[in-house]
Amino acid sequence: MTETSFAKNKMKIVLLEGIHSSAVEAFKADGYTGVEYFEKSMHEAQLVEAVRDTHLVGIRSVTQLTAKVFAGANRLIAVGCFCIGTNQVDLDAAQERGVPVFNAPFSNTRSVAELGAQLLGASYTEQTHSALLHAATDAQALTLLLTAPEFMRR
Repeated sequence: MTETSFAKNKMKIVLLEGIHSSAVEAFKADGYTGVEYFEKSMHEAQLVEAVRDTHLVGIRSVTQLTAKVFAGANRLIAVGCFCIGTNQVDLDAAQERGVPVFNAPFSNTRSVAELGAQLLGASYTEQTHSALLHAATDAQALTLLLTAPEFMRR
């Protein structure tokens, strides 16, 4: 089988709004070197520039991921909302670009951070990415990620 995962040292990850430092530590411990951390949210123009060439974006509830932001994020493969909702994300724009958006409803702050880091940290193969895009619900997508064979999670 041909390896199709992104190299961890070539992925750019942007975490906004002071997401807990354990998320940054988890990414770095797992070999991701391109992690950018911002204490606050950004206005749309700043955000468009910050997420250009970004693969993974992690936000909380203030940052607004608009259609314009998605249009400028030419390498984006996933968005993790380290909160209980997704109303700050233009889900139609995400879907048009095939970008899955994850959140952690019914969770406390610590478990939201842990789940968000795990979901964002998944390096997708073509098969995993395709399966996630076709999952009917967030629960099915999460189940797929958690039960996928190791070769699909690299």
